[in-house]
Amino acid sequence: MENFSVVVRCRPVREVSSVGVRGHQSCLEFEDGDETSLTLIDMLPNELSISASKEQFQFWHVASPSVDQLAFYKKSVKPVVEKALQGYNGTVIAFGPSGCGKTYTLSGIAGASGKGVIERATEQILNCIRRSRSGAAANLVVLASFCLIHREVVSDLLLDRSDIATGSSDSLLDSSVVEPKEGLEIADGEVIGLSQHVIRTAREVEALVTKGNQNRCITVEQRETQDLSTFEDEDE
Repeated sequence: MENFSVVVRCRPVREVSSVGVRGHQSCLEFEDGDETSLTLIDMLPNELSISASKEQFQFWHVASPSVDQLAFYKKSVKPVVEKALQGYNGTVIAFGPSGCGKTYTLSGIAGASGKGVIERATEQILNCIRRSRSGAAANLVVLASFCLIHREVVSDLLLDRSDIATGSSDSLLDSSVVEPKEGLEIADGEVIGLSQHVIRTAREVEALVTKGNQNRCITVEQRETQDLSTFEDEDE
């Protein structure tokens, strides 16, 4: 696996097309057995062309609409988590326009087959720790944070001010952290003051993601614009 890999996942064509969209035609072609390339079709050929023109692109991995959540995870994300468990830094970034499937890929839907990247990665990490409950592995702790980056301002999406006031949160490691109105600072690649939550099960991660997404919706409503969010799992 390369240090930096670009993976393309293509969502299915919507069942209901918008007004003005030319039917349900896909502008992509996939070759059987080829998981590294896709072909883009120009659906509006110009006057000099009788048929639609095509152009092929190469990537580290291409997941067609028929690829399910598990298969996508095993091929594209599992190797990153395996390297992280060996001591290397690992990051998975979902990038694309609204409606392309980022939330579905990361968070998934209800049901075992619909689990997203975050839940599957957490299960992989916790299972690895359980299998290695000896020596240094016995002292491993998994921590999770969830932040929002918007207009160069970083906000903690898991900050519960009622818990901070009472100190009643079991998962919040530092209940004295209070996010300033202007946002958290970044130094040496780390967000200073970002709350960290102990993770014991994948369900706990699911609850944190739900809480973070709810707080993100509130924040986005207030700022009335798009956002970029990151979820981080960390071993200590």
